[in-house]
Amino acid sequence: SDTDDPDGHELLSWHQPSESRQEVLDRMLAAMNTIGERHIGETVLVVSHGASISWFVKHVLAIPKDDKETYRTTRAGLNRLHYKNGIWTASVLNDAEHLSSLNHPSLNANSG
Repeated sequence: SDTDDPDGHELLSWHQPSESRQEVLDRMLAAMNTIGERHIGETVLVVSHGASISWFVKHVLAIPKDDKETYRTTRAGLNRLHYKNGIWTASVLNDAEHLSSLNHPSLNANSG
């Protein structure tokens, strides 16, 4: 459905979505485009909820919203995105190398 977790994780019983997937994506697009326009040629770190990140990256990569296999967020993973002339592209997805020294199962790619 439109409010399911984008990576197929089971939603907790108390989960009550307040925004649709499209509303979140629209908000992310507006925010990211504003950031892209304001910081041309700069490096910017943007932190957000995993669902927001997943839906935005899937939009950038033109992955269908119901596709849960082609792209899944990695906890604390880094995505390197580039904005030029109103277009987003991705050069790195789900880089979690910075977590490798922690050696904790909950931080492994696509766990849980």
